[in-house]
Amino acid sequence: MKRRKSHLRWWVAVPFAIAAPCAYWAIAGGCMTAGTPNEPDNLTVTESNCEQLDDEGKDFQTNLRATSAEGRELSFTRRVIASPQDNSFDMQTDILADGQLVMTVMTHSTPDGVEVDVDYGPLAPGVESAKAFVENGMLTGDIDGRSLVPMDADTASADAATFQDGGAAPDSGIDPDLEAAVKSLLRAASDPSDQCEPNVATDTPKVATTQLRERDTGHDSDPESSGACIGCWAGCSAGSIACIGGVSAGCAASLIFYAACEAIGVASCGVAYLACIGGCNATGAPCCPVACGNVACCSSDETCLNSSIGICCSPGKTTCVGEECCSSTQVCIDSGPNAGTCCEPELICGNTCCEPTDSCIAEANLCCPQGMEPCDNTCCPEGETCLGNGNCCDPDLVCGSACCDELFGDCIPSKSLCCPFSTVACGDKCCDFGEGCVNGQCCPDERICSGGVCCPQGSYCDPQTNQCSDCPNPGEKYCPDSDSCCPEDKV
Repeated sequence: MKRRKSHLRWWVAVPFAIAAPCAYWAIAGGCMTAGTPNEPDNLTVTESNCEQLDDEGKDFQTNLRATSAEGRELSFTRRVIASPQDNSFDMQTDILADGQLVMTVMTHSTPDGVEVDVDYGPLAPGVESAKAFVENGMLTGDIDGRSLVPMDADTASADAATFQDGGAAPDSGIDPDLEAAVKSLLRAASDPSDQCEPNVATDTPKVATTQLRERDTGHDSDPESSGACIGCWAGCSAGSIACIGGVSAGCAASLIFYAACEAIGVASCGVAYLACIGGCNATGAPCCPVACGNVACCSSDETCLNSSIGICCSPGKTTCVGEECCSSTQVCIDSGPNAGTCCEPELICGNTCCEPTDSCIAEANLCCPQGMEPCDNTCCPEGETCLGNGNCCDPDLVCGSACCDELFGDCIPSKSLCCPFSTVACGDKCCDFGEGCVNGQCCPDERICSGGVCCPQGSYCDPQTNQCSDCPNPGEKYCPDSDSCCPEDKV
């Protein structure tokens, strides 16, 4: 997702006005003394063009070739690489005469300021390098390590530049005829800048893809990758190149103080560039057609689903409580625990959404998947029976309205009574362990005789005769362990 830059949100586009360099921002004293229209032209221009080196209109190169009146072959090459996402641009300018370096100028412009570095070649033996900075409204710099007196960038001029050591400016050592030709070359450099026409590819139609999930929770959008946005940025880049071309012409007379002069001029170009990019990035502009909070943007035919995390809904979809994107046939569940769910109307179950094969328990807002049985406020697993009150049971364990555990012994359905393991049901109750059921009554095992007889209490069933018997001696009872009579205290 392309995150928007909130500090550009309220900017408006400022068109680039390409005018005569001196009229444009009144660049430095060097511009004011660069010459008059009546000055003889000592150059014959043999090539003049500006070419785009990329597909997005961010990388341009200006080329100028000329022959001086003395027959010197001069070349001017300037490459400008813009970075709209960072609101900056970098520039390298090389000027050569007969294949030898006169000067190389490296310029870096950001919202915080401008930095210019000039390296002079062997054709300028009097000076080696110069630096200039425009930051916080002040121009500073040095030439061969000699610091310039800081100046207010809004009123600074190259003519007014002085050194902190109080000394005079160095002589460049450039041959006078060559110096005049280089100045003419710089003035001519503004012409090919006007030829920088961005060529940006149009958007490739989007091919529909199969959606892997029915639930559409939105997506990151990238309007900055659209042809409209790239074209807008490219226009800003081309405008900045034309502006910089004007700076070169305006600084033609200031070869020694060229770094300072260019820093002042490019600072103005940078302000205009930032304003132009800000216009492209503003809400409703090509790079941010639909704002999605302070963190992102959606494309022109999209809607913002959740502004706190910057995600969008596709064209034709509507937002649902910031959670999901609904199609034209869906409705939004906007309340309850399932708020933020899109659902086909026929699949709504209370305040939840079921699958087409589900069963609905509307009172419980519950969908029972295919194969499961609705059971009051729950769904019984496949194969189980609903006993009511949300109780599900394996059919083999059902006992009336009760569900026995797997260790139950017998069942009394009329009483929904599960008898413990190794016990038997007898009438309406479960006999205790060691008892059997005789004629609907529980009877201790030792008192049960064949034929359905339960011997009276105090007697036992004699295993020899299969008849009820009493112990022969007072104070004795039947002892199951010995299968005979024994004292009561031994039972």
